[in-house]
Amino acid sequence: MERRTLSAAELDHVLAEIFDLPVEPAWQPIIERAVATGTSNQA
Repeated sequence: MERRTLSAAELDHVLAEIFDLPVEPAWQPIIERAVATGTSNQA
């Protein structure tokens, strides 16, 4: 399985386009925190 690190903008796009979630601007800080956490946990 291929793994990729997404930017906040890419994750926003995936949530909206792939998972059909109604991403709202208020989610941006949470998305950015998730990306930062995932990036810092990479080996």
